[in-house]
Amino acid sequence: MFAKILTAVVAALVLGVGGYYTYTEFINPEKEEVAAETTAKAEEKKEKEFKDEEIKTTAAEVVEEVYKALNKGREEYGFVKGNYDIEKLNELVKPIATENFLKNKMPGLAESTYCDCDANMKPNLAFDSRVDIAKEEDSYVVKVIEAGTDMDNNAYLFTIKLVNEGTSLKVDDWSSEQPAKDLKLSKDEALTLLASNYKDSNYKYVSEYDVDEDTIYVFEEGDNKIGINSANGMLTYQALETADVDEDSTEDSETTDAADNVERTSDEKESESATESEESTSTAEQESSTDSTYTASEDDFAPFHHIDDLKRSKEARQVPAGETLGNAQIYSSRYEDVNLQVTEKQMIALYGEPLDVIEFDEGKLLEYSDAIYTVATDDGLIDKVLINASKAESLYSSFDEIQAAYDDFWGMAPKFVSELQVVDGRYMLVFDDGYAQTHTYTSSNESGNPLFEIEIDYHYY
Repeated sequence: MFAKILTAVVAALVLGVGGYYTYTEFINPEKEEVAAETTAKAEEKKEKEFKDEEIKTTAAEVVEEVYKALNKGREEYGFVKGNYDIEKLNELVKPIATENFLKNKMPGLAESTYCDCDANMKPNLAFDSRVDIAKEEDSYVVKVIEAGTDMDNNAYLFTIKLVNEGTSLKVDDWSSEQPAKDLKLSKDEALTLLASNYKDSNYKYVSEYDVDEDTIYVFEEGDNKIGINSANGMLTYQALETADVDEDSTEDSETTDAADNVERTSDEKESESATESEESTSTAEQESSTDSTYTASEDDFAPFHHIDDLKRSKEARQVPAGETLGNAQIYSSRYEDVNLQVTEKQMIALYGEPLDVIEFDEGKLLEYSDAIYTVATDDGLIDKVLINASKAESLYSSFDEIQAAYDDFWGMAPKFVSELQVVDGRYMLVFDDGYAQTHTYTSSNESGNPLFEIEIDYHYY
């Protein structure tokens, strides 16, 4: 009896297992197929890799889309400083951005875009020039050069972080900074930077020259010349007129002069020698009769700015007669706004003769009604501007207002580091970009009201 019961139990178990196997294999195979498909998709998502060209294209597109959304906010929704809907902006950007970007980056971009200034905040990125791409876990870090412009000659390194979302890339963050080390740009890369700034231009390489340890590539289009520093990508107009001197022509000229000397008679040589002696004596007498210590001539130097650019800047700043600054936006760091790197001749052409000129060992002071300009001996260009009390007060009423102006203009990517210093009872709010400019606002009290001077120094390292 027991044996029969045991046989029945075993038979039931065998039938149950066999039935289940038959059901899963033939009657309901979909369950296992779905599980297999889900696993395959997960592996596909995990293993998805993007090629460099895809990454570079996406980086360019996300920047374009973010600023397209910001412009749409201004033009279609009427967004202005202090009055915009960040949630509506985020909805526009959400398809191409992570939550981190929407939360931590978009508010600052909106603040800087919807400012009281007329600047175009969209970075001028040269994706056709050098682009470096690095993989970091599930992200790609793209570094591209932001080319200098007429408004800001400096170039910047722009870093864009893209997160791999499996089948697409989304922007997670971006930032910019001035190059901390030598970029070692080739002339082709420099030309591409130039082309990204001047879209319809046809600049061609003509020459190059060295300044300290940097190489300046010179490009020409018609009568216009512009230089790009190979170390930092900075635009320059300085010394371009003498950069492409033909040394062979100079040697040929010296050879011809030597041949001419052979043909001259001894009487002619004696006559010329006497004339040169008289001219030398006359020059020495003239030098001894003057108290001037500033001996460099402006004709020895080429201008940094084209005069047409300076005229446009003057017009934009609405400079009154007798003044030189108008409503200058010092915080923008645009050289033209405060007449940095301008020659004495250009100052006179733009604003008339200065009220006073003082010469000293290191240069020359040009005094106008609103500021005193220092012209350096070594290059004939203005490297310091001292704005007097009456003009300083008309520009700003307190340190808080000044700080807000810099914050509004630069947004989440500040160019300047600010610090309040106290020296001999003088309160100085100092902004330094660590590279080319220092702006110092000075007052007798910690509120900065009133200001009694603003000093702008150019100190290209």
